[in-house]
Amino acid sequence: MARDDVFRRVQGIICDKLNKSVNDVKETSNLGYDLGMDSLDVMELGMEVQDEFKIEITDEELAKFKSVGSVVEIIVNKI
Repeated sequence: MARDDVFRRVQGIICDKLNKSVNDVKETSNLGYDLGMDSLDVMELGMEVQDEFKIEITDEELAKFKSVGSVVEIIVNKI
């Protein structure tokens, strides 16, 4: 799967979860500062990513969920 496809799917998950526009969710968006996600939101994102992409996200990988791009990178490396 292409990185751009992974980004679009992650973007969709975040937009649905946070009720944001796709214009608000960029690869460079910081999950906390730019999108207002707290640690519980990030955990829930991790679970949704696991379901969407049929992959396992470790606690160490979840701790690296800092930006949309970092989430995409972790997924791309696992699929």
